[in-house]
Amino acid sequence: MQIRSFVPFFVVISAACSSSSGSGANGPIGAADASPDTGTVDAGAPASAPTPSAVLIVGTLADADLATAQAKQDQAAKGGEVAATQLGDVAHTVMLGTSLLGTTPNQFLALDRWSDGAHIDTFYANPDLQAAFAGIFAQRPAVTVFVAQPTWSGYGTPDEAKATDPHYWVIVRGKMKFADLAADKATHDGIAAQAAPKAQGAGDVAHVVYTGRDDRLQFLAIDVWPASINIAAFYGNPDVQAAFGQLFDGAPQIAVYASTRWYQW
Repeated sequence: MQIRSFVPFFVVISAACSSSSGSGANGPIGAADASPDTGTVDAGAPASAPTPSAVLIVGTLADADLATAQAKQDQAAKGGEVAATQLGDVAHTVMLGTSLLGTTPNQFLALDRWSDGAHIDTFYANPDLQAAFAGIFAQRPAVTVFVAQPTWSGYGTPDEAKATDPHYWVIVRGKMKFADLAADKATHDGIAAQAAPKAQGAGDVAHVVYTGRDDRLQFLAIDVWPASINIAAFYGNPDVQAAFGQLFDGAPQIAVYASTRWYQW
């Protein structure tokens, strides 16, 4: 399938955002995970501060041949980069699933990091982007919006092991136990204080936390490992599993992805 050019996409998306930060008429991809902006502005209210955010895209590739899949992703990413970065997308990272911890091999994962989440819904609603996704994925990917939580206990950044090829991300996702986000933070930070030295000693160089934009009890952590050798042993440790039980309402999803040379920024 040929992916349509993103040149008109840049024009459409820029025009839309200059008049409103609301979603397109078709609604955003992953609409169940995202509530559209109203575009309503209170003229008497101060401008809101930018909200650093991240969009997690997970899906099954349409092509078993990774060279073909890469070509489609790369064409779409190159075509959309200007529009995305103009709107605040400061990083597009592409990973593929390993076989560690029950992860689906070659499952696609991308993390788009945004300096401000104001235009996220508009961007992912664009028909050209949706058409590109239709060519890349076997079915509609899961697209979930998260908000950065830099005050939660953590260390490093998702880019920490960029110089190492390959390197690995361990993605931990789950629903937190407490309706009060402050209680969830306190629980997480207490666990992190205990676990961080052990994780770092095993090779983990970053622990970065996000929570759901539309469901604030959704938790996302990205742990960055330059090597995979200790990953299974660390996350399979009974003490780590018990700690997860303190934070999550049920077992979290843990998956391991490897870095790629697919087009990203």
